[in-house]
Amino acid sequence: MLQYGVDHAHWQSAEQLHLTARYIGNTDRHQAEALVDMLDRESFPAIEAQLAAMGCFTRKNHIDQIWAGVTPKEPFVALHQRCERIVTGLGFAPEHRSYVPHITLARLGKKARGAADYVARHADLSSAPFIFDQLVLYESHLGKSGSHYAPLASWPLS
Repeated sequence: MLQYGVDHAHWQSAEQLHLTARYIGNTDRHQAEALVDMLDRESFPAIEAQLAAMGCFTRKNHIDQIWAGVTPKEPFVALHQRCERIVTGLGFAPEHRSYVPHITLARLGKKARGAADYVARHADLSSAPFIFDQLVLYESHLGKSGSHYAPLASWPLS
């Protein structure tokens, strides 16, 4: 279905698909525990959304990720901003990149071909509505077949 049309793309498996509220990078155990304690005291609303559009991120004039966007964006931006306040309050470095709520579909190396045409052909991607009903703190491990995510803690969105 969507996993064809870009040579040498590394498509994400179903287990790898997620929407990042806030990437925090390498974290020691004490910081992770403090973050879990803070998030235990918070409550977040569930978000009804749907896939809407396809896009890409580039690095050094090379498309390195293909992603599916979500709509509405505003609830995800609000969730990101709350997470940003929490993590920077715990001493994590602030995020300076613009936040784009998305689900990464594929990662591309320099050999990948056809990505721009692929994104253009699928620009009108959409889905039925679905509910984002939990926030998960993942630990990421890079393996031969890409990143593997191990959940450390989760919180219901209601």
